[in-house]
Amino acid sequence: SLLQWLKKQGFSSDVLGRSGLFISKEQDRFYDRFRDRIIFPLMGLSGEVLGFGGRSLPSKKQSDPSVAAKYINSPESVLYKKGESLYGLSIAKEFIQKSKQAILVEGNFDVLSLHQRGIKNTVAPMGTALTKMQIQLLKRVLGDDGSVILMLDGDRAGQKATLKDIFLFSDQELHEMAILTEQEVDVKVVQLPEGEDPDTYIARDLDGFRRRLSSAKPALDYVLERAIEKGMTGGIDGKAKLISQMLPLLRAIRNPAALEMSIAKLASNLAIAPAIISKQLRSQTPSALVPFRSFSSAPTKPERDGSKITTFHPIVRNLLSLCGDHPYIIGLLEEETLNRLDHSVIAEMLREARYRIQQGLPVVATDLIDLAPMEIRNAVASAVFAGIFTKVEDPKRALHGIYETLMRHHLQGELVELKNKLAAASKEGDQNLVSELALRIRELMQGHASMVDGRKEKE
Repeated sequence: SLLQWLKKQGFSSDVLGRSGLFISKEQDRFYDRFRDRIIFPLMGLSGEVLGFGGRSLPSKKQSDPSVAAKYINSPESVLYKKGESLYGLSIAKEFIQKSKQAILVEGNFDVLSLHQRGIKNTVAPMGTALTKMQIQLLKRVLGDDGSVILMLDGDRAGQKATLKDIFLFSDQELHEMAILTEQEVDVKVVQLPEGEDPDTYIARDLDGFRRRLSSAKPALDYVLERAIEKGMTGGIDGKAKLISQMLPLLRAIRNPAALEMSIAKLASNLAIAPAIISKQLRSQTPSALVPFRSFSSAPTKPERDGSKITTFHPIVRNLLSLCGDHPYIIGLLEEETLNRLDHSVIAEMLREARYRIQQGLPVVATDLIDLAPMEIRNAVASAVFAGIFTKVEDPKRALHGIYETLMRHHLQGELVELKNKLAAASKEGDQNLVSELALRIRELMQGHASMVDGRKEKE
């Protein structure tokens, strides 16, 4: 097996555990994370292997908990960072540069199917919601005058048709359209027939697939046409709902001239004055701030403390309280701090609030409560209005203190695990592993000290 072969090559249990290739059942006992799966190498821009993705085999019984997830990826490591790479980009980059166009699909099999049929400028976001980092990576390959075609699965549209929702599009779809627009990428949209995804449709009708690609529509036009098809432009209520859904996309347009023309086009189709849309765009009412990067549209990690709790870990509570007492602090939150929070829903709320501040929009304590999902809204309100930091003279120093506490919390957990392994290795007389673990512990301590010192210098 792979495990036995790597052990024969001299790799220690600690290195095997951190490689992401194995899952530890007990101390120093591992099993293959990707067994009974089709493997997809996840590569960086230069073709270096960063990690792996695995799809369960159809014949494998889904009752087996080890293959309960249809798709899995390597855990994050020093090499593989979820949301910082695109599946297929190392091979597609040459064709993207030549065509000045990238096709963005949802899954790894979609990428493979399109490449096999000659459409080699295709990539996928590796099972995550599209991130700014991925778009910046695409922009480096595309150049300033390139465009992205966002391919929406027909089955996604079909599923939404059964939902009792006032909106035409899911948060995920709006997120993808808007974040591309925000990064000043020319984004177009292709909608596949109902019940189809790129993999199945291109296998069935290559010519039809190519025709749809050639007729891709600008995102704003596409949303507007779908709204007209659904009869959302006939009455006052329908027009108001459509404007609310279009706001995230409009807000993402950075070029003032392009924004003005987009507003004029939307107003003309709705037979209303452009000033009405402009006023809504500036408004801070909840209906005008439908967030395209809300907690429901972003990738989440498993909640250690659950997403339906009524109390938070003290670190999370203190951070919410500080942001409530001094909202400008939200704009200073670093991604590293949010990534280390043990509650991903709160992290996404704070990211959305931070984004609004970066866009020049005012954010106050009550906005945090509005962003919270209903099941934790009372707990968020309690934390935001706790008043813990109302009399603090230096909120930035308080933020630094929360960060240090957060770092210590994670550091202590990792150190406990390493020290347990060190004790076991010492007991077994494995001096090589003892030396390796001791070095890892020292590096961890030194890295933490350097990180904290670096943040102090920044301040």
